[in-house]
Amino acid sequence: MTEWQKQEAAANARAEIRAAAYGMLPVFPDALSARVAAQNRANWLAMRLHADLIERYRPFLGQKIIKNGNGWPQLTKKVAAAIGEIADEPGAHVTLVSRQYTLRYEVRVSRDYVIREGQILASQGTRTASAAAGVWIGSLEGDILAKLGDSPVLRENYSADEVRRLRAEYNELRDKASAAKSALEPFGEYDNR
Repeated sequence: MTEWQKQEAAANARAEIRAAAYGMLPVFPDALSARVAAQNRANWLAMRLHADLIERYRPFLGQKIIKNGNGWPQLTKKVAAAIGEIADEPGAHVTLVSRQYTLRYEVRVSRDYVIREGQILASQGTRTASAAAGVWIGSLEGDILAKLGDSPVLRENYSADEVRRLRAEYNELRDKASAAKSALEPFGEYDNR
């Protein structure tokens, strides 16, 4: 990533933070740009949320933290009170999605984009792209928090141009692989041994 792209990504992140503080979110020119912005923001939030939640959960290491509520794991009242609310921001939502062996949250971020001519029109002329990032807090042994997770390393500087370039490379390689497989047709990929 060039220095200019890094600066652009940082400026976009700062603009989103300012817009979110006032309850306004940018509208992107196309679905890919919106999806990339949503993924960058989800990753950014997930990394910061992880650092905060690890410290909130640290006192409960080795203790029972989960109860089974209607078939879904839920935090015990004591833990839920100590952890407190996890604030969402405009366009983002945080959910506990813990399973049998892991304590995990999901950050889901949505960004709007403009509907182009020829696409099915939405009532407001925009559609929403969303992305998610996982926040692994730790491992469970039954109902007990056995281990705290390491900090995630998630990219927060993807660009739509980068995704377009990678998609083009993938399509070219896929087509070459398909042609090579077709050339092998009488023999296949493997010999029966």
